[in-house]
Amino acid sequence: CLEKDRKRRVHDAGDVRLELDDALAGSSADVNLVNLTSIREREHQLRLARGIAVGALVVAAVSTGLALFAWTRSTAAPWAQPPVRLLLSEQLPAQTADPQRSFAISPDGSRVVYVAESGGARRLYVREMRSIEATPIAGTAGAQFPFFSPDGRRIGFFADAKVQVLALAGGAPIVLADATSPRGATWAPDDTIIYSPNTNAGLWQVSAAGGTPRQLAQPDSSKGERGYRWPELLPGGDAVLFTVATSDILSFDEARIAVRSLRTGEQHELIRGGTFATFAATGHLLYARAGALLAAPFDARRLTMTGAARPVLDGIVTYPVNGAAQYALSPNGTLLYVAGKPMSSEAALSWVDRSGRTSRLAVAPAAYQNLGISPDGRRAALDIDGANASIWILDLDRTTVTRLTHEWSNNGALWTPDGTRVTFNSARGGVRTLFWQRVDGQGEAEPVFPSGQFAAQVREASWTRDGRTAIFDALSSRTGQDLWVVGLDGDRTPKPLMQTSFNEMQPAVSPDGRWLAYVSNETGRSEVYVQPFPGPGSKTRISTDGGLRPVWARSGLELFYRNGDAMMAVKIETSPSFSPGRPQLLFRKASTFAYDVASDGRFLMIEELPSETAARPVTVVLNWLQELHPSLVAK
Repeated sequence: CLEKDRKRRVHDAGDVRLELDDALAGSSADVNLVNLTSIREREHQLRLARGIAVGALVVAAVSTGLALFAWTRSTAAPWAQPPVRLLLSEQLPAQTADPQRSFAISPDGSRVVYVAESGGARRLYVREMRSIEATPIAGTAGAQFPFFSPDGRRIGFFADAKVQVLALAGGAPIVLADATSPRGATWAPDDTIIYSPNTNAGLWQVSAAGGTPRQLAQPDSSKGERGYRWPELLPGGDAVLFTVATSDILSFDEARIAVRSLRTGEQHELIRGGTFATFAATGHLLYARAGALLAAPFDARRLTMTGAARPVLDGIVTYPVNGAAQYALSPNGTLLYVAGKPMSSEAALSWVDRSGRTSRLAVAPAAYQNLGISPDGRRAALDIDGANASIWILDLDRTTVTRLTHEWSNNGALWTPDGTRVTFNSARGGVRTLFWQRVDGQGEAEPVFPSGQFAAQVREASWTRDGRTAIFDALSSRTGQDLWVVGLDGDRTPKPLMQTSFNEMQPAVSPDGRWLAYVSNETGRSEVYVQPFPGPGSKTRISTDGGLRPVWARSGLELFYRNGDAMMAVKIETSPSFSPGRPQLLFRKASTFAYDVASDGRFLMIEELPSETAARPVTVVLNWLQELHPSLVAK
């Protein structure tokens, strides 16, 4: 390489790479000459033969590290070298909320981008495979699910409820589109990004340079399809793989994998019982299920399966609740994965008195999220998370649990004041809105108001004592979370109750129906307020140092709320005027979930059970394609 005579120097880095590959494989100079002749014109043979001699001297002096670098960068090496496993020194942060894949590998396998925490801040880092150092990427605070551009020079990611892109060479991120609860993305050769913006959406497409997003594929609700997620382009960019969330599954181990032609729009199912698919250059479709990676022969040209699936890697982190999996494969055969098992959060149900003494209910742990005690105090409605969150009814005396909803994802269980129905939010109407269903098993779930009249996403609700009016919070892209009111009389059209540039949420109407407690972040943090209902009148701030989830005592003379792990109580006087007391600490109990208060003053609470939250290292497997398909060693 250092020969002064240019006629005697190796022509370019490609020749050196070939020399290194052949030398590592024990090839002879004669074989090298044949390989070089196949890629150079015949009149250059003499010059290249001299280059080979120089290349042999280079090989004799090259270090082990340089050999490994050439090995990982070569497109042919993964099929000519045995697989090698190593660990990245970095560990991924624990993921307890809305888990997503935490890393991506560039198309040529030369660099990795991953999520990491430092100093309490979560951002993206980039690491060249030839280096032991990683570099933080500016402008990626709070980022999740990174993905590479086809040329490996840019990255996409989700942050601040948006899909964004950024050049690794530097510069500010470009915000492309809304993505409130993102479920994956992939970057096409035509410089567009295909992404899933939320849990109940189809696939959307937007230019990586910015522009107006357009819907690419819409779930078919008549077939029970709830959403499309985790898109992954096939080679050439003419078709996309994705996971189909249907309305009848409790785990994404039961999900479906489909493929859609981007040229014709034709779409069909490939796998039933799997999620998070990608394509391997060996001609296999890879997908995750129950903590394992499976592979099935796949014809990428005809978009059809050609054989049965078999497990190829056991013990990886998967998330049955949303279908994500911690693995990524580059086209040149470098595999990244996090060793582990299916991850899901579990919680217990407990009675807690005012002093914090706890009595756990004899009910099996589950992914409880929300609950509400019935007006007669004998039952509780539970919201249990899963691929489709569902509403269950708990008999508090017999501690038996019965499922109420069997389709779609349903959250925010709330009793009507007469105890005959349970209210919840659901996306079964296309937009997440308010439904209710009888608890005696008669009839199906019905919308509280026509879903076509309201486009925002409904979250939590509260009923007035007479059961004729519901107050709920809803999320819109323009003003965030706002409070709305709907009456059962008339045309049931929701009307704005509190709509500002701040977030207003978690409404709770007092037992006498005269006061509305809610949460607002107008001070810069979430605080609890009370104002007259339906008004007019000014609001009164209740919490003094932050607060969430206000709940009224059955007497209406006390208001409870959570501040971190602290359960707070505030005495309330309403005569002759509204007058709150000072917040008092009752007890501390770690929980981020909803709770309710019984007539005897005890709290029915969801207590999160200890889970595996330790950071996990990333395993890197070089040349994994040979392990996937051993016959490639002869190619």
